[in-house]
Amino acid sequence: MAIVQYYISEVPFRLPGAITVADNKWKREMQFRGEILGYRGFIKTLGTGGGTSTDIQLRNQTTTPDKDYFSTKPTFEVDSASNLLEGGELIASPTFQAGDVLVLDVDAISTGPADAEVTLLCGFFREIVP
Repeated sequence: MAIVQYYISEVPFRLPGAITVADNKWKREMQFRGEILGYRGFIKTLGTGGGTSTDIQLRNQTTTPDKDYFSTKPTFEVDSASNLLEGGELIASPTFQAGDVLVLDVDAISTGPADAEVTLLCGFFREIVP
């Protein structure tokens, strides 16, 4: 009989250098089934342009159709000058299966953003057969 362990771990997605609008900016294959519990992010260079932001979406490209994990996209807001990822809302059931590939998309940018990291806090279910 398999034993199921539940553990919590951080999963980083990095956007080094100049950030551009594009899908699949960073990919991560999930080794175990699990759920997204939360997220945070930091950007070194916010960019410029009053009222503008760098908007991200996290997506499961393994499902058909692709599954977006944010019902409201989180952003790096130029006007806030905090350099932290703000806002956003996870969907009601942000789960994934072992082998699913999660990708980070950049849907909009300010002028000249650079060097960001978005970190997911995930709960994983790991089955161990004694």
